[in-house]
Amino acid sequence: MLDNAFQPNGIIVMSVPFKKSIESLEDRFVIYAEAYQKLMREPVENIDRLKKAFKLSLITFQTNIDSTMEQLDKISKPILIMYGELDEKLYKESGLRMVTSLNTKTELKGYKNSHHLMTSGKDRDLIQKDILNFLNGLKW
Repeated sequence: MLDNAFQPNGIIVMSVPFKKSIESLEDRFVIYAEAYQKLMREPVENIDRLKKAFKLSLITFQTNIDSTMEQLDKISKPILIMYGELDEKLYKESGLRMVTSLNTKTELKGYKNSHHLMTSGKDRDLIQKDILNFLNGLKW
């Protein structure tokens, strides 16, 4: 949802899943929840309970993305759109859709060694550099 009360100088977008099914979001949620529990050395359990608890949040998340994607022509600030080239094809497609729908300065960047969690992957230094360059190029 676009809110005129908040006027940023620029926008950075990472891995936006436009028109992704709730089931697909739930599947990804489960993968990350299980990975998190293993990382924290917690027993992998209660995934179904977590999935049910977060279903409304996932629906709201996707609804907000879809609503924003339908209003891209209202954005007037520069935008950096980033995605991992090793992530699902949908994320690059969503970025391309944004580029063609925006009426502002837009840069689309794919990172060849990155999956969905780009800032923790092999390209993290390049990603951080690109973010800083983008932010430094904005009018403050």
